[in-house]
Amino acid sequence: SRTVAGTLIFAILSQPVIRRICSRLYDRGKNIMMDELPPFNIEITLANEFGDTSRISIVGVEFTEGNRVMSVEDMQTNEQYSFVAQSIIG
Repeated sequence: SRTVAGTLIFAILSQPVIRRICSRLYDRGKNIMMDELPPFNIEITLANEFGDTSRISIVGVEFTEGNRVMSVEDMQTNEQYSFVAQSIIG
């Protein structure tokens, strides 16, 4: 069997990305962890300066692990989420 896996990395500006997503999807009082989210799809659209486009879909994404990384070199805090998915189309 084949495995589709990867990592999503987000820069934290004011609050964690998953908290913002969960607050839009669920009641604000409900505390949902990233690994409790239902499977979802990620749509990636690419375009170049000539107007050519391409599209990739990552289907059935489920988070397996999440971390917060603080970099002294860049003076930035990032969230890193590892995921597995069902397939890639594109």
